[in-house]
Amino acid sequence: MKINQIYVNLPVKDIQKTKEFWTNIGFSINEQITDEKAVCVMMSDNIQVMFLEEEFFQTFSERPVPKGDTTQVLVAIGLDSREEVD
Repeated sequence: MKINQIYVNLPVKDIQKTKEFWTNIGFSINEQITDEKAVCVMMSDNIQVMFLEEEFFQTFSERPVPKGDTTQVLVAIGLDSREEVD
């Protein structure tokens, strides 16, 4: 099995400000999976950070969004087929 993508998922309060920050310091955006609820920042060809609006982030976990006194991140990996995932 070979992982072809790594996605780090983080909650944010403001998608537009997050997008502006990362593009201003030189990172590109994967527009194919960016919308009003999420922005995908390309760290490399295989590593992407998904900044998710807090309410949207909540749809991926039953745990609450951290309030600043703790941290939480969701990590996802991409494989070549559903069979590899199974």
